Amino acid sequence: MSTRFKGFALVAILAAAIGAVPALAQENPLDTVPITVTTDQASYADGETIVISGETKDYISGTQVSITVINPIGNVVTVQQIDVETDKTYSTSITAGGGLWKAAGTYTVKVQYGGKNRSNEATFEFGGSAGGAPSGKKFHVENTDFDVSYSITGGKVLGITADVEAKSLLVSIQTTSDGVLTITLPRDLIDAKINGEDDSFFVLIDGKQIDLKQETTSQAGSTTPSSPTGSTAPSSPIGSTTPSSPTGSTAPSSPIDSITPTSTYRTLTIHFQDGAEKIKIIGTEFGSYSSISGSNNPSAKGGGCLIATAAFGSEMAPQVQQLRETRDNIVMQTKSGATFMTAFNSVYYSFAPTVADWERQNPIFKEMVKATITPLLSTLSILNYVNIDSEAEMLGYGIGVILLNIGMYFVVPVFVIMKLRNIKLIQKNSH
Repeated sequence: MSTRFKGFALVAILAAAIGAVPALAQENPLDTVPITVTTDQASYADGETIVISGETKDYISGTQVSITVINPIGNVVTVQQIDVETDKTYSTSITAGGGLWKAAGTYTVKVQYGGKNRSNEATFEFGGSAGGAPSGKKFHVENTDFDVSYSITGGKVLGITADVEAKSLLVSIQTTSDGVLTITLPRDLIDAKINGEDDSFFVLIDGKQIDLKQETTSQAGSTTPSSPTGSTAPSSPIGSTTPSSPTGSTAPSSPIDSITPTSTYRTLTIHFQDGAEKIKIIGTEFGSYSSISGSNNPSAKGGGCLIATAAFGSEMAPQVQQLRETRDNIVMQTKSGATFMTAFNSVYYSFAPTVADWERQNPIFKEMVKATITPLLSTLSILNYVNIDSEAEMLGYGIGVILLNIGMYFVVPVFVIMKLRNIKLIQKNSH
């Protein structure tokens, strides 16, 4: 081979190598997207572990990657928020299976790192699940024998406490941003039903009720729309199959929806804003008293004032706080008062969730309830201005307040009706 030919060959090889360098550089996905996401397999069977991993173009200290998995019908099946390593990589694993993974088909993994401009998605195939216990992190519910599965973005769960008398769970959270709590509730622990059919849970975030247009879902998963009068919130209905807002988005307009329930679990997806501390989930049925540690049960301080809260719009309303303080600081401080409250709660919480639900659905009914209970609040305030140091005094003042309310709500209306009737008879006889 001639020297000239060898020279030309060498130049050609060098040119090709130089040209290949930018071509190879362009193959790095992070040159075109701010974050990558992949799964370790293209398809999975029931019970298999899915490894989700990726890399970010930039490292943002203190910022986590939000990972949302959505099933073929648009429902969120799991949400996680994980840290990014200093080498800009992230990885997590989830178990494919459980009540939320019944649908077979293409599942979508959506990731977001900081703002919406740092997001991406990938897909995988899943053959469907036969159901069973839900996957995800578990948290023990204080004062019960139950654990609940959950996932959260934008914060962390600090504790979950049961309130038997109020048929509710109180979830304490610490937020870092707007986020989503997805919590799977065993029906044996708490449920919401009317006439045997699934009904909406009553949810408060920091004492403020969530007013939504909702749907009820039967155990079979069918939906029956119920359009509450006066509801202005856009629908992301309980029991619906519409997709939830992606994680990490700004404050959503529909703060709660529910994934199709199973015969043993109800799953709620609750959107909260940064700064939220308490999420209260109220149902109509609670687990058997045998599964509750009575000595530590927070309901010993009384349950939630559901009707008053719905009427005045917040657990922090002055009227609701007055009721709570009177109950906890005065009535519950004596044996006779505690006995009365136990008997009262057994009746009150059998209908209070339903009445509160009606109030949320009908503004006129809400105003009627507010007007009705206002005199009751006035009479109870008497207890705040007297010294009750003995059982006898508690009984005396308590019976006095009860008789006063019986007079206002029953005796006076009967007296007025009879008086009007007599006047009408006199006028009739005079003619």
